[in-house]
Amino acid sequence: MTQQPSLPKVGIVILNFNCRDLLEGCVGSALTQSYPNAAVWVVDNGSTDGSVDLVRTEFPQAELVQTNANIGFAGLNMGIHKALDAGCRYIMYLDSDAKLDVSTISALVEYLMELITHDTCNGKQLPAPLGHCDLDRRNAIHQP
Repeated sequence: MTQQPSLPKVGIVILNFNCRDLLEGCVGSALTQSYPNAAVWVVDNGSTDGSVDLVRTEFPQAELVQTNANIGFAGLNMGIHKALDAGCRYIMYLDSDAKLDVSTISALVEYLMELITHDTCNGKQLPAPLGHCDLDRRNAIHQP
């Protein structure tokens, strides 16, 4: 992703704990966004499954933030601070099992730029009625 200063910078913060098998798709989709002014941080909560090595070797353009212990969702704060320190105007949080469509960030920034008085938005979470993620539905588009 090439940085263009005329567009607001977007930080994509990915929170991970022992999800190496899913992390590759998540980070890959974040790094291949069509939006030209984005940066990616992967916050790892002390994984022992090779997640850290995967990010270091396969995705050197993503900044790795290590908590050295599983501090849960609080680890996200470390990535948010890094993104804010890097001058990000908008920050998107992803769980390591999420994948973005190539134009996701472009569409969100276009929408946010129309909402001059708002700085945040969030997506709809797909229901998991059986208490687990239905992987066949994770790419579905929620329509109200």
